[in-house]
Amino acid sequence: MLSPERMLYSHKLFDNETGLQRRVKSGLIWLSTGWFTMILATEMCDQVKVYGMSNGENCRDPNAYPAAYHYFDSDNITYARNECDEYNGMEKREKDAHRFFTEKTVFERWSKYHKITFHFPSWNRYE
Repeated sequence: MLSPERMLYSHKLFDNETGLQRRVKSGLIWLSTGWFTMILATEMCDQVKVYGMSNGENCRDPNAYPAAYHYFDSDNITYARNECDEYNGMEKREKDAHRFFTEKTVFERWSKYHKITFHFPSWNRYE
């Protein structure tokens, strides 16, 4: 359960893992639901299999399919927000943003210490 104490723990863990301060004077870095879910999964499960979470490698490929940021935006890709554009934009914003790529870098590092595997797309295991 996510109690206020667990939320504080999650925030401090982000700060320690990334070297970033989640709460900055000019704004706020929002932690994603994926961040909280991964913490709970690694604490509750002996093995975690993650499906459908991109590590961002696809965003470096100019020929990659422009996946919609939200599934409910995917009916009309012309008007939908592109996942890669959204993720890159969030990483550059100074406040009021998620740090999706930063979080995923931490998840990849955690896969060295926890039984976490990534499928569809698969990730290279952290070495």
